Amino acid sequence: MKKVLFSFAILSVSAGLSAQTAMPDFSKLGYKKSVMYTSSKGEFEEFHDQTDVVEIGTALFNTKTNQVVGFVSEKRAETDVASATTAMSVDPMCEKYYWISPYAYCLNNPIRFVDQNGKDPGDFFQTINAAVKDWGKYYNGASILRSKEFSSSIYSLEKNGKSGYTYSVANIGEDDNVKASSPPDGKETKAIIHSHGSYEEGYLNNDFSPSDKWTYYDAGINGFVTTPDGSLKKYNVNTTEVTTISKDMPSDPNDPGRKNKIEPTDIPMEKKRVQTTIEQDKKPELKIPETEWDKIHLVF
Repeated sequence: MKKVLFSFAILSVSAGLSAQTAMPDFSKLGYKKSVMYTSSKGEFEEFHDQTDVVEIGTALFNTKTNQVVGFVSEKRAETDVASATTAMSVDPMCEKYYWISPYAYCLNNPIRFVDQNGKDPGDFFQTINAAVKDWGKYYNGASILRSKEFSSSIYSLEKNGKSGYTYSVANIGEDDNVKASSPPDGKETKAIIHSHGSYEEGYLNNDFSPSDKWTYYDAGINGFVTTPDGSLKKYNVNTTEVTTISKDMPSDPNDPGRKNKIEPTDIPMEKKRVQTTIEQDKKPELKIPETEWDKIHLVF
């Protein structure tokens, strides 16, 4: 709550077969095999017939020695625009967003979006700070553009025998209040995070309000807030200390104290729009012969 006046896929199918089928010996074909970080998490051996030297912009980069070994002409580099928007490793969420290339960055639209690791609500993070940073990257831009406060619970979970944290899908409130979404049944809330929406002159935009602090105090857990100036802050209920965790959240261009130039984008809305478009494209097209048109009766 901010309004306080100052004055007041494919690899996963192969996995079931890998235990029973020996890996092919690529060395017989003249290839060097290596274990790569892909969507199989390095479970499968891969080979690549590409040269050790790759083009990155105008530079020739040796991936074995990590050294620049030459350059190409700028004119030649400009012709390969696609390589500027793709990555050299698979998106960790590629199986969830199968309609987007697993090597595409930010929905293949880096002009509008910034996404450090491609993760979503419910994904695994090793620390609470890592979870809230990702939450801020994911939701703060949407909060600014919609002028609404968002809020989620940070809760603990187990994955592959490891303990970690994640966040619930955010509730969307009003411009000055919101209630945090609850974690799944059986999961314990470890912290609460919310956003402050867009910048509004005369209000406490970039810090915890007294109401925020009382909410965390009553719950007995620490709280986090992302602000219009691009900050991520923590309130410790035991010490009542406020600390700044990060200054690289999406920020409001209208905030005079803006900490960075990261433009706000509505990532949740854009992902929903893309998914809806894909699902609509999958619907079968009804083709009715002209000879059958006279049998169609419209009902209003």
